[in-house]
Amino acid sequence: MSDMRLPDGVFDRFYAELAERQSLLIGGAPGSGRTAVLHGILGSLLTHHSPIDTRLILIDAKGNDLVRYGSLPHVIACPAGPGEAVIALRALVSMIRERFDGMAAGGQKVFGGPDLWLVIDGLCDMAPEDDRELWQLLRTVLQTGWPARVHVIATDLSFPMNRERRGLDGLFPARLGLRTDSAEDSEALTGCADCAALPLGSGILAVNGETRKRSFVPVPEEKTRALIAYWAGYRPQRQPEEPDDRPGPARAADLALENGQISAASLQRSLRLGYFRSAALLDRLEALGVVSAPDDDGIRRCLIDAETLDEMKKSGKL
Repeated sequence: MSDMRLPDGVFDRFYAELAERQSLLIGGAPGSGRTAVLHGILGSLLTHHSPIDTRLILIDAKGNDLVRYGSLPHVIACPAGPGEAVIALRALVSMIRERFDGMAAGGQKVFGGPDLWLVIDGLCDMAPEDDRELWQLLRTVLQTGWPARVHVIATDLSFPMNRERRGLDGLFPARLGLRTDSAEDSEALTGCADCAALPLGSGILAVNGETRKRSFVPVPEEKTRALIAYWAGYRPQRQPEEPDDRPGPARAADLALENGQISAASLQRSLRLGYFRSAALLDRLEALGVVSAPDDDGIRRCLIDAETLDEMKKSGKL
């Protein structure tokens, strides 16, 4: 990195402050600037943090342009659609559990490794209301992620009823209210009625019942492009747990048969894979009927015998 320079200038301190929140909901009416604030937060993270200390999971439910960040070295998952979002959230919950295991073994109250941000543009647009697994996984992340240094930042419309039906409304201790369509929407979002009269570039930050009016400047598009170009040219050393010749589903199936069961955490340890690679492999094995769905502890049972596994390998299914 010695011969590479970040783009000149420092992002508004307001965005850095938002990024450090435990769980932040950015709400407002259509056109109020929710996604612009999200770009500002991502820009702040990319300006001040390297992939060594910052990891990102990006879920673009609104179909805007978070995908443009997807190839950057900070990003470990950028799922498209509810199915891939569930895989990413399963892996994130497994990661949180693994971090808690390490904290318990070391007598730590807070995880000592890199921070991870789950960033969602369009919270209630991620999946239908009846997708119980996805919403339960997200609730688990919101309820347990903070000691494991997992932050959640999400945008949503200001209507509280959608979040209430998904069991999410009380799980964001910090909220940024942008312009809303009514004083009632503003009160439901921030506890005060002032968002209805806000101009663009202003918001009400509500944290633990206290509210403050804040102003911000949208990040220029050329700044965002420069940051993306900078990190796209950054080539960190590949981590030892993810070599170029990573094992595939056949090797994972061998382990499941050998032990009678398997989990993302055990696969990660055995094959030296990342969490999300391990989780994706197990979801593929589940789709092929090799292993069961995970139980509450993330354990999957092997459903086939050695003869069936050999046949699947010969046929090219594995």
